[in-house]
Amino acid sequence: MDSVDRLKPLIQQATITVDALYILDASADPAGEPRTDFYCGSPVVVLNFVDLPPGTYALALLHATGVPHPHQISLILSMTPGNRWLLAGFFDKPMTEAGHDGLWYWVSARKFTQTPSSWAAWFYYRQAAFLLDPLDLLTSPNLQKLEHETDEVHPNGLPITAQ
Repeated sequence: MDSVDRLKPLIQQATITVDALYILDASADPAGEPRTDFYCGSPVVVLNFVDLPPGTYALALLHATGVPHPHQISLILSMTPGNRWLLAGFFDKPMTEAGHDGLWYWVSARKFTQTPSSWAAWFYYRQAAFLLDPLDLLTSPNLQKLEHETDEVHPNGLPITAQ
């Protein structure tokens, strides 16, 4: 609960908006599956879980705005046998860095690609991805486009890491 305690003073006066809510039914999946994928919404958002136990889950994507340090919050809930929802995962990320949001960093990265500054472009793309991706197990068409643009400006001499 350290994450909640750290986040509380930052968003206590915030307006909380639910951006998306997904029900994830893995109740019929066999135990021990190494990977479980869910395809949700339109446009399609893909959620990739590793070693997810069989069960029914929910993912809530929230934004806390109207405060000096807005945050995006992702909650994973698990349904118990008594049909109660329990918190199974809590993730938070800032929505801005140095006064700018992820879209600003994405646009700025595209501007840097027009110059011989691939390092700057790459770092700005990486910052955009950090601010725009609510949690690492989610993929969307926009996030895939951002990842593709980032890969195109990967600086020479910088090792490529497996994701």
